[in-house]
Amino acid sequence: MLLAKAPELLPVEEGARVAVATEVAVPDIGYIDLLGVDPEGNITLVECKLGSNTEIKRKVVGQIFAYAAGLWKMSYEGFDQAFAAKHGASLADAVAALNPGAWDEESFRVNVTENLVRGRFRLVIAVDRITDELRVCQITTRSSCAARGLMV
Repeated sequence: MLLAKAPELLPVEEGARVAVATEVAVPDIGYIDLLGVDPEGNITLVECKLGSNTEIKRKVVGQIFAYAAGLWKMSYEGFDQAFAAKHGASLADAVAALNPGAWDEESFRVNVTENLVRGRFRLVIAVDRITDELRVCQITTRSSCAARGLMV
């Protein structure tokens, strides 16, 4: 997956280095294609689809919101375990490895926990091309929440 190999393509803060894991399990929901967390504890969920998928508009939007709902109010420990199961390292270790130096693990844990409790996530739909149907979704979500379309 291109975004797993090049997480700098994700729409995150300028210069943020994001720890990513693929196919992360969300209990009772399924598997997030890509999960990213930056050094500030901001959480990005990415669902990848082909533009040729006939159910792209309805299914992909519902799917990414279902993943967000499944993570909402998850404990830091549960989130860390799900990430580590696919990444091979704990969330804190993965982020620390990408961001050596002035990084505050305690603030990071507090921020991740708060984002989970509040359901504050960056939702990204990554497609090979943006169809007219997805363009409508992009316009609608841009004004109402932190959901974005990304063409890769």
